[in-house]
Amino acid sequence: SFSDMVGRAKWDAWEKLKGTEADAAKQQYVDLITSLQ
Repeated sequence: SFSDMVGRAKWDAWEKLKGTEADAAKQQYVDLITSLQ
């Protein structure tokens, strides 16, 4: 149904956002470690 498609689109967007946040957090951590060396 149409509502399922909308829900799926929101889910995909949310998953992408979570992935981006995780990658950004990891990158910040790596930058921090690198700056301390």
